Amino acid sequence: MSTRWVPYLVMNGNAGEAADFYAKALGGEVVDRMTYADMPEGPQGPVPEEIKSRIIHVRVVSGSQELMLSDTFEGSWPKAERLTCRCRKRSSAPLTGR
Repeated sequence: MSTRWVPYLVMNGNAGEAADFYAKALGGEVVDRMTYADMPEGPQGPVPEEIKSRIIHVRVVSGSQELMLSDTFEGSWPKAERLTCRCRKRSSAPLTGR
């Protein structure tokens, strides 16, 4: 069985810059870049001007590897210091706690 980790970095306003850096450093490319300005208006109204340029999702791809990033903003998280990993299972064998 092969396990694939996809790191998801949550930044504090510099996810776009970080994505560009990682794409260059890893020999990959930036794909799927979306800012908060790209979001439709929600039940609470339009996206505030001060966060429109922040990244809601961006993906860096290098070969079969991926790195995903987004920006946080004041009031969205207590602190912008976390790492979330998504794991994709490549076989039908059950995962074990080994």
